[in-house]
Amino acid sequence: MMNTVQTDGLKQTKFISPGLRDDIVPRPRLLDSLHGAIQDHALMLVSAPAGYGKTTLLTFISTTFPNICVAWISLNADDNDPAR
Repeated sequence: MMNTVQTDGLKQTKFISPGLRDDIVPRPRLLDSLHGAIQDHALMLVSAPAGYGKTTLLTFISTTFPNICVAWISLNADDNDPAR
């Protein structure tokens, strides 16, 4: 069971990237393109509709290139509450 300790109003699990699945479809061109862009930019935002592979791509980047820092935060509708 994952740790769900509250820290400043956010659960720790929101900062843990999911594991890499065994059945992913290799996307070497996309991976190379993103890796190249990371070398030229200090910060990048990956944005796309649900189901387009953002999670898989970023998890793959972080495991393939350990020298690249990937920050992770998972948000849902409850995180839109200003009091939270």
